[in-house]
Amino acid sequence: MSGWVKCSDAKPADGQTVVVWRKWPSWNCFAAELDGWQADSSSEDGGSWYDAEESCQHIETCADSPGEVQRPITTHWHPLPADPTE
Repeated sequence: MSGWVKCSDAKPADGQTVVVWRKWPSWNCFAAELDGWQADSSSEDGGSWYDAEESCQHIETCADSPGEVQRPITTHWHPLPADPTE
C-alpha cells in the first residue's frame, strides 16, 4: 500500500505506527503526526488513535473540566517508509 489512505476507507493494522493527517479543532490547525491505531471491536469507530487519545486526556487534566478539549479529526493515514539499510 502506498499513498494516503482515507480513514473512512480503511484503518492501519492494530498497533501499527503511521503518519496521520489531522485537524485539531481547538486550535483550528492541521498537522501531520505519528500515531498508532488501537483496534477495539466494541468502539463505534472500530478503535482509536493511541497518541491523540493520550494527548487529549493529558490536556483535559489541565483544563477547567473534562470534555473541554475537542478530539482531533484524523482524516488520512500513510504507512511509514521502509527503514534505512545503512
